[in-house]
Amino acid sequence: MGQLFRKIIQWIPLLFFAGSVLLQFFVILSGARTTGVLKDFYWLEVEGTGAIDPQFGTTRWTNYRMCNWENDELSNCEGPQPAYPFSPDNNFSDGENRALIPSDFINHRDTYYYLSRVGWSMLLVGLVFTVFSFFSTLLRIFLKWKLVSGLNWLNSVFAVFFVALGASLMTAAYVKGRNSFNDASEFDASLGVKMFAFLWTSLALLLLSLPIFCFKKPISSFHGGTGTASHDDSIEYKEDYIPPATGDAYNPEPAADYPPTQKRKLNFFKINRKTTIED
Repeated sequence: MGQLFRKIIQWIPLLFFAGSVLLQFFVILSGARTTGVLKDFYWLEVEGTGAIDPQFGTTRWTNYRMCNWENDELSNCEGPQPAYPFSPDNNFSDGENRALIPSDFINHRDTYYYLSRVGWSMLLVGLVFTVFSFFSTLLRIFLKWKLVSGLNWLNSVFAVFFVALGASLMTAAYVKGRNSFNDASEFDASLGVKMFAFLWTSLALLLLSLPIFCFKKPISSFHGGTGTASHDDSIEYKEDYIPPATGDAYNPEPAADYPPTQKRKLNFFKINRKTTIED
């Protein structure tokens, strides 16, 4: 039972890392293509931006571009550009009525610009460390080397740190931007539910893997792990067992058959001393 439990514990972090890698790929590749599944992943959608620029009636921001959303299709896309900045003051630089842009985007242009760009960079670094964590966890299952375990732990900690940092920066940028658009009566802004759900779920999977690393050794020891004495019920301990003896000085006495109800007093060995007198 203890061996089975330890094997299950070893594979759980690997499944968590695999799920986190998959979700992070969807987040990082958002906006890389304007068709297929990826077109449904975006950070922010704002209706009414046609008043600023007629080419963008409803605008969606992704990691690589800003596009017009109409009839369930993306059109008039800019870019693609990795780490596409969320900064309406820059994004609508060619707009006919830039004066309609909420003042918060103009007064704090650098805040939105750098939050979105640095946040995407942190997510990319976090994805790299998550991939490293996946493969180092796989090696750790088959190779019981301390070096592999140490690298696995470091990769996991760095993955959690950078993904958490990137998620926080991106959330701050787009939640702040949504509120700024909604404060103006001309616009109706909403966050991309799928994008943020995938982002924070990937971080949750990474966080769930850390306690398993922390408590894996104590749990394994509790269930009969290596280096811990434990009672094995599969071994039958015979009461009539007499340890073997060697040498002429030992004459072990064979065990007798005692009734099941009679308590037997153990007599491990009997020593007969022989004295020989030579003339």
